[in-house]
Amino acid sequence: MIVDIALIVLSGAALCQPTAARRLIGATFLLVTLGHEFFLSELEGMMYHGSAALFDLAIIMIIGEIRPVRKLVLYLQGICLASILTNLMGWIAWSLYLEPDVYNNAMGVLYLFAIVALLYRDRAHERMDFAGHSERPIFHFSTN
Repeated sequence: MIVDIALIVLSGAALCQPTAARRLIGATFLLVTLGHEFFLSELEGMMYHGSAALFDLAIIMIIGEIRPVRKLVLYLQGICLASILTNLMGWIAWSLYLEPDVYNNAMGVLYLFAIVALLYRDRAHERMDFAGHSERPIFHFSTN
């Protein structure tokens, strides 16, 4: 239930962004997340948690390519890394026949963190390009 509500609020937060770059970041996060929720949520066990982790990895890779690198990218990549670890925990709990409440609540909290990250706007940081500074995306795909 908390995850469903968080996804609805996340939809609004992702699409109501002040700049095109933030809208692209938010829309990417939203579409990949909803894609997994709508098409693969019926899977169980390793198939569900593994696919969720792969979708998180896809988000990390895709938004890591958006330039200039914004704080929002770093926040969402961190949330996706936490989600990958949470899915590992969820798979272990599933394989031990434990109730999914802890996993569901943890994912709900991660979605709430994503909502806060999307709603937070630091004007000074939004104008900065971090490409030449110490802050780098968590993952950057390069064809060189």
